[in-house]
Amino acid sequence: MKGGKPVELERDFARWLNDAAKMFGWRFAHFRPARTKYGWVTPMEGDEGWVDYVMVRPPRLILAELKRIRRPSEVSDGQKAWIAMLSQVSGVEVYLWTPDQRDEILLCLALEQSPASLDAVRDRFRELTEAVAR
Repeated sequence: MKGGKPVELERDFARWLNDAAKMFGWRFAHFRPARTKYGWVTPMEGDEGWVDYVMVRPPRLILAELKRIRRPSEVSDGQKAWIAMLSQVSGVEVYLWTPDQRDEILLCLALEQSPASLDAVRDRFRELTEAVAR
């Protein structure tokens, strides 16, 4: 618990992202784990740690990993390796998103062109909120 409030489950955050992606016209695929008698598994072949979401709305391609909270221990070594390599691919946007970033995520999904970075999204969000406050 954080401040007496329970941490949101990743599946609830994923449902919210599904709705947000649809609202802004993104086509997406979400890879969800399933519980088996051996524990949680995500059926796949290849290197472990592939991101949770692939989202496309030309000219943009987003790959996103979702986490309940932003903590390095929450990201597996396989996920870190994929995120590091994918981040080096020109034109591909790679994000690690948490529920506390909802406003930034909505702005990111609403943009027609790729922001230079999540910092650029934060800066633009700050500009817009300051403009509304004036």
